[in-house]
Amino acid sequence: AGVYVFRRQRGGTVTIIVLYVDDLLLVGNSMRHIVSIKNELSKQYKMTDLGPVQRFLGLRITRDRAMRVIEIDQQDYIQGVLERFRMSACRSAPTPLPAGAILEKNNSKVPATDTFRRQYQSLIGSLLYAMLGTRPDISFAVARLSKYNSNPSQRHMNYANYILRYLQGTKGYRIRYDGTTGAGLLGYSDSDWSQDHEDRRSISGFIFLMAGGIVSWVSRQQPTISHSSTEAEYKAASDSCRQLQWLRTFAEEIGDNMEDPTPLCV
Repeated sequence: AGVYVFRRQRGGTVTIIVLYVDDLLLVGNSMRHIVSIKNELSKQYKMTDLGPVQRFLGLRITRDRAMRVIEIDQQDYIQGVLERFRMSACRSAPTPLPAGAILEKNNSKVPATDTFRRQYQSLIGSLLYAMLGTRPDISFAVARLSKYNSNPSQRHMNYANYILRYLQGTKGYRIRYDGTTGAGLLGYSDSDWSQDHEDRRSISGFIFLMAGGIVSWVSRQQPTISHSSTEAEYKAASDSCRQLQWLRTFAEEIGDNMEDPTPLCV
């Protein structure tokens, strides 16, 4: 898996190949260059050309060339998850988790059965794929619930099903990239101080946008205990800055102009 950049010095032609196992996605500013690379690859490997991209790794990609807009979503994938876990007819919920939800480990003297644990892990795994693909809005909830994969309780399962109810009402949500805005890289950083009631560790979260659409996001537990909300905020900002530097370097490698500083809202 990886991203490979091919440049032709004359004319500033650039073609980017996104590779995951045996799936290829080619992006570039010259159709002639893209076609030539596909021809060279087909000489070395057995390939099937599916034409202009519509789906890639479970993502649906919608393009409006005239408006310079790209949208990505996982509506079909989410619908499949709802059907697989028999929640396709459920009522929608307004938030990924209910207000005041307290997540704690299973204190029951009887551990979860293998069947129940596998069902829970399967559900969390399905939610993780949606979270990593196009749904940063469920990152906090899914990351918290995945902590209990080894011994989930019915309460944890209820909360996981609550996320499904939220997805039921929002499965059509898309990430939209608008090329007419000229919007560059923009970051937001935040923390939730001492959120975990068991080990008192805080949560770091960040999102980065480009062309008005989110390109990178995370919600994860901080590795050490913060003694104040200020310390938790600084840890989250430090984590965000490392990601910011990586994104700037990556953007430069694929030909973006990163001379201007990147705003980070903390």
